[in-house]
Amino acid sequence: MLDLLADIQAQDGTCVVFVSHDLPVVHHVSDRVLVMRDGRVVEEGDVDDVFLLPRHPYTRRPLAAVPEALRSAP
Repeated sequence: MLDLLADIQAQDGTCVVFVSHDLPVVHHVSDRVLVMRDGRVVEEGDVDDVFLLPRHPYTRRPLAAVPEALRSAP
């Protein structure tokens, strides 16, 4: 299903808002990412930039729990 969603995005340029706590899945389907805490955006940007060099401590915590191989996988 996620690959189908990615194909539709690539073919049609469709914008999709995808909400998830599954960070490897977020990285797989997203070009840009927003990190929210208590209803406020604490970090945003290109998914690779945010996942590889998170600036906000709230972003760093959950990413530290994800193996690096999954954070940088396409």
